[in-house]
Amino acid sequence: MSGIWKAAVVLVVLGAIGCAAPDAAKSNYAGGLSSCREFDRVGSDAAKGILTDAELREKLKRVQSRGSTAEPDIRDASTRLLSSVTQGDGPGLSQAMADMIAACAKAGY
Repeated sequence: MSGIWKAAVVLVVLGAIGCAAPDAAKSNYAGGLSSCREFDRVGSDAAKGILTDAELREKLKRVQSRGSTAEPDIRDASTRLLSSVTQGDGPGLSQAMADMIAACAKAGY
């Protein structure tokens, strides 16, 4: 994984732990829980250093796809994740990851 993503990975590792609570609150949004769980898996893989930039983008594409039917905060953050990784925007990716962590926690995931 290239240097541009290292700061973002730290955010994922520190914050993703709270994104996959086993007994998440019931939600009217179909994709929230699955998006947050996928995001947690991406953080785990990134922390292990086993993702190329292309693999990171593909995994964040799945997060966004699942998040497209999620709570508004998760939907917005997951879209910004994919956008920032696609554009190579490291600071934007870091912010989107922090926002995704907060959105998942807010939703009880």
